Amino acid sequence: MIRPLANLVICGASAALAICPVFAQQGAPVPSEGSAQTQPADGGLDLKGSLAIPVVVEPALKDLDTSKQQSWRRATMSLSGSMCPACLMELEGKLKHTLGVTFAKVNRETTAQAQESGGHHVASAVVIYDLRFANLKKIEACVKDDKYKPSDLAESSQW
Repeated sequence: MIRPLANLVICGASAALAICPVFAQQGAPVPSEGSAQTQPADGGLDLKGSLAIPVVVEPALKDLDTSKQQSWRRATMSLSGSMCPACLMELEGKLKHTLGVTFAKVNRETTAQAQESGGHHVASAVVIYDLRFANLKKIEACVKDDKYKPSDLAESSQW
């Protein structure tokens, strides 16, 4: 069952959901600590007006399709530039729509991680792509086009 939820459409219980702390800080309603999420009788998920986003899990190498001789690579990098959550989501979307990319995730580092990096706010990115269509230079160019500075680039065929 598909039901609208805080201007989002979420497909029943088939998606894993998490409360988004960014939107919660901006005044979106979130459940109080004592309130429980309820499961309606029709099988839909009711978060009592909370704003929710799907949780995306990085695929394991063994879970990726190799039926057409795909050569999967996993690239990781640190990013400096705008740390606005909307900008990071835009960059993630741009990476996901790059030819050959099957997975992309951009995360802003926590305060402790930022202190370890000299107090600079940084983000990390993980990109999984098919080497037949994309390469590390293409991924790096995509990030640079979006006005981010990548560093600590690493590529792996095993993860």
